[in-house]
Order: sequence, then structure tokens, then C-alpha cells
Amino acid sequence: MFAAVVAVGLAVAADTLLPPDPPVGVWLLAVALPLFPAATAVSIFRYRLFDIEVLIRRTVVYALVTVTLLGAYLVTVATIGTLLRAGTGVVEPLAATAVVAVAFAPARDAAQRAVGRLLFGNRGDPAAALSLLGQRLESSADPTRLLERAAETVAHTLRLPAVAVLAADGTPVCAEGGVPGDGARLPLVVGGRVEGELRAAPRSPGEALSAADLAVLDDLARQLAVALAAVRLAREVQASRERLVIAREEERRRLRRDLHDGLGPGLAAIGVRLDVIEATAAGVSPAVRSSLAEVGQLVRGLVGDVRRIVHDLRPPALDELGLAGALEDLALETEETAQGGPAVRVRVPEPLPELRAAVEVAAYRIAQEALANALRHAQARTIEIVARIERGGLLLRVRDDGRGLPEPLVEGVGSGSMRERAVELGGALRRTSASGAGTTVEAVLPL
Repeated sequence: MFAAVVAVGLAVAADTLLPPDPPVGVWLLAVALPLFPAATAVSIFRYRLFDIEVLIRRTVVYALVTVTLLGAYLVTVATIGTLLRAGTGVVEPLAATAVVAVAFAPARDAAQRAVGRLLFGNRGDPAAALSLLGQRLESSADPTRLLERAAETVAHTLRLPAVAVLAADGTPVCAEGGVPGDGARLPLVVGGRVEGELRAAPRSPGEALSAADLAVLDDLARQLAVALAAVRLAREVQASRERLVIAREEERRRLRRDLHDGLGPGLAAIGVRLDVIEATAAGVSPAVRSSLAEVGQLVRGLVGDVRRIVHDLRPPALDELGLAGALEDLALETEETAQGGPAVRVRVPEPLPELRAAVEVAAYRIAQEALANALRHAQARTIEIVARIERGGLLLRVRDDGRGLPEPLVEGVGSGSMRERAVELGGALRRTSASGAGTTVEAVLPL
């Protein structure tokens, strides 16, 4: 490479100092230019184990600088010759050589920075790499997308073909370009706890990442470790929340069954027995008869309270008819309540499997709230409720053909309640609307 640079310098000097005929400078330049790709090949095949990255970068840098300065030299000669018109033929080359000499160092530095960034990303600027990763992490609200964007950022920042983040048990959490089989492996540790591992593949097979690469990866790994810990904690909180909701609804179903089948009928039987005693008792004083009437009234009140509690614990139609039947019953009740309102249709393409109590309640309440919203705001002619199993979850869709919702969509109390019911089970709810084309509420609830 040094020989190539020297040859170019000799070509420039010969063109400046020697007569133009014969064109010695042009001949030397023709000999010098092929030396650059030859030097690149030597760097790749012979010096691969001796910091090939430095050699490649220097080769590309000096090639770019040489081409740039050669162009600047020729342009300067042509420009000065045009301006002077009647020049001596010596001023132009001397001026061009001065321009090239002054511009060499800045051009080399600029080319070196550009080539280094192109080949190795922000390896030479750890602060920029950390800043970019921090911005990506900050802009991701979804925990799943957070780590995906982080892996993508690390790969892009250092120009690596593959980067992956693995959980502590070795399960891939996210990967950009696949999970590297070889390369760097950095533990992701927060507070003494190993959260996982960062794997980064080298830029080419058989090549090891440099110390500069590993230093930047180590800095990035600290931020990734915190992000991975945050994602783990968020998932643990969500899992605990789901367990609580499921346990709550299962307990409510059990309590409803016990009250409906045990305490309620027992109190009703006591009330009937008191009525019989009051009707058949003879010769009792008016005070005793009054007391019996009061006790009977109290028992009947308690029976009413039990029925109200049973209804509030869980929609009775779910236990009596199942989810599909409960939705049909809800549709009929809605049509009867809204005289002259929209027609409500329920479509369940296939029989639903036995669902958890929490899923049944959430689906029923979401459908109930979506129907109520459509009746209040949509001015629809028809409303359709669809329930089916899709991609391992229960898909519930409520669609109307009304006027749609105004833009931008504003989430009220009812819409927030629907979304909350879906999210607390680890599901999702989406609401779409178009002016004059109706509104669709779609919830996906994990089974």
C-alpha cells in the first residue's frame, strides 16, 4: 500500500516537473493505480489474522483519498488553465499540487471516518451507540417489541450480521438475522442476577470480533440487561395478574353455584315453611302471628339478596346456556329493549370448547358493552356478534353498519373497560371505525 501511495506521488511530481512529452507521469499513474486492489487482496488473504479490519479500512481510505485528490488535481489544473488561458504550463501543475497537499490530511480523516462507520458502524463512537440504543428502548412501549428493536439496533449500530438476546434458560427472546452459533457471548447481569445472554456474530465467517467491538458490546449489554430484566418483570406481573383474574372468576363461579344451589333454595324453603306455619297455626296470639309474618318477610328479603348477589357474581346465562347461548340471549334481550332498533345477529361457526370462567365473563361483558355503545351512538340497522376459536384464542367481534365514530377516536369509560378486561387476561382489543362504514370491536382472549 505504501508503494502504491509513493508511486502516485512520483506520478504527480513527474507530471509537474518533467516535460509533457513523453507523459512519464501518466505512465507512472497507470502503474500505481493497480497497486491498490493488489494491496487490498494481500491484506485480505495474507493478513487476516493480524487485524484485517485495520488493513481493510486503511486500504479503502487511501484508495478513496487517492481518487479524490487525483480528481481534485485534474480539476484544479483544468480550472487554472481556463482562467489563465495563456498560461506557461508550469503554474497550473504547481498550483494543483499545492491544493492537493493542503487537502490531503482533511480528506484522509474524513474518508477514514466514513469508511469506518460504513464497515464497523459506531464502534469508534461508543457514546453514539449507547445514545441510539437508549432512544430505541425509550420509544418502545410494548415489552416484546422493545427487545426486538434493541437487537436490531445493536446489529445495525455495529454492522453485525446477527445479534440475539437469550433468556437465562437459553430460550431466544429476540434475534436479528438469526441466533449466532459462534462469535461473542456476553452475560446480561442486573444486580448480580443473570438475566440472559447477548450473542453477536462476527462480520465474516472465521473472523473474531475485535477488542473495540467487544468493548462497545459490553457497554450495550449493560443497557440490554436492564431492558431484559424490565421485560421479565413485566411478564411476571402480567402472569400474576392473569392468575389473579382467573382465580377470582373461578371462585366467583364456585360461590355462585353454592349460593344458587345451596343457600338460596334453603332460605326459600324456610320462607315457605314459615308461610305454612302461619297459615295452619290455630289458637296462637296475634303477637306470635305478627312475629311469624315479620320473619317470613325477612327470609323473603334475604332470598332476594342472595339472588342479586348470585347475578352480580357472574351472568347467570353463562352457567345455564354457555357462552354461545348467553350471547344469543343477550342479542334477544337487546332487541326487546330497543324497540325498533337494530337487528342483532349472533354467529358461532363451530361449537366452542369448555372455556375458563374468566374468559367467558370477559367475552360476555365485552359483547355487552359493545352492544350498548352501538345502541347509543351508531344509529345502525344491524349488529353482528361473532365468536370463534382462532390461533389458540377466543376471537370475539362485534360489528355494526352505523355511522362510525368521529376522528380522532376517543376512548371513553366503556371502551377502556373492554380493553382492560382483554388485557388483564393477556389478550388484546382493537377498535376500528370509518365514517359511514360502521364500527368494529375485536377482542382476542387467550384460552
